[in-house]
Amino acid sequence: MGGPASNVAITGLRVRKNYYSGAQHELFVALANTGRESVTFPLVVTLEGARLSRQQVTLPPQTRRSLIVPFSHRGGGTLEVTAEVGDALAVDNRAWALLPPPRTLQVLLVTQGNLFLEQALRSDPGVELATAVPSLFEGDPRGYDVVVLDGAAPAMLQRGRYVLVNTVAGNT
Repeated sequence: MGGPASNVAITGLRVRKNYYSGAQHELFVALANTGRESVTFPLVVTLEGARLSRQQVTLPPQTRRSLIVPFSHRGGGTLEVTAEVGDALAVDNRAWALLPPPRTLQVLLVTQGNLFLEQALRSDPGVELATAVPSLFEGDPRGYDVVVLDGAAPAMLQRGRYVLVNTVAGNT
């Protein structure tokens, strides 16, 4: 009696997308047990109310632990993590993270005809590719997230994101 109350807390939450797969994600969950006894509880992860994961977690007393929860999802939404434990402070038993919806990159490939580079860009489902020959590109990247210049660059490049392949910009 009169001692500190036991408490389990979600102390950190972060989600990241796997670079190599548009649907694969990892959720990083940091937990802490500030009590004097070991605690075992279910940790539940939901996305827009649908359960993605449920696992039993045991935290020894006075311990911090991190977990990685892999999951697959192609859309966006709100992730909720719940430590289903009855303790002194219920407010820190839940945490949320936003999973942004997938975004397609608008890419312009300026080339005389590089089949390998074009096919590499087309193979990425997160890329919408447009092509142009160098004589028609005036250096304006508006409307594109990135411009890939293959073997040619205009004398002046306007502000934007560029990837230069076998060339240098005229205004570097």
